[in-house]
Amino acid sequence: MFEFNQFINRLSANKIESITQISSVAIDTHAKDQDKLDNTTSQQQTGPQEKKSTENQTDKNLVLSPAEKKLLLQLKARDAEVRRHEQAHAQAAGPYLLQGPQFSYQKGPDNKLYAIGGHVALDISKGATPEETLKKAAVIKRAALAPAVPSSQDHNIARQADQLLQEARQQIQKEKRASQTFTAQGKLDTLSATSLFISVSV
Repeated sequence: MFEFNQFINRLSANKIESITQISSVAIDTHAKDQDKLDNTTSQQQTGPQEKKSTENQTDKNLVLSPAEKKLLLQLKARDAEVRRHEQAHAQAAGPYLLQGPQFSYQKGPDNKLYAIGGHVALDISKGATPEETLKKAAVIKRAALAPAVPSSQDHNIARQADQLLQEARQQIQKEKRASQTFTAQGKLDTLSATSLFISVSV
């Protein structure tokens, strides 16, 4: 990826189109690489459907320079990597996926858009019960770490899920101890009442 900046400086007409995150929690793909690209090009809003609408705009008679051909190969590889990464998140998230993959695009020298970054939105709020939170947090952690190479943001989400797991386990243990105490106290009360009854009867 280190050659991207050099190529983009030569191809100043290219654009990166970035998506605004509309959820409170998002998992980003390779944020550092995307930042480098963002610093060299202009941005505008886009969504996952825009790529489809512009794919057929390629000039069949377009002649590419060796540098442009090399950049095109890198963009295609990047696009495939990003899509695999985000799809892994989405598939593992199950019912806690708030928003499917959203991508940041760069227009290549062939006038097609290629995904260079992306995110999915996950629900990492607590469940209605500690048991539900425990189950939910485990799924979120798996989803965050599902890609072959999780990003730093992915690891951040996994740590948040770990925190939820820990809190849920503590709450479950607390409720279990309270229940055991209540049961033990009930047995003592029953035993005391029985002893009193025997004493009075005698």
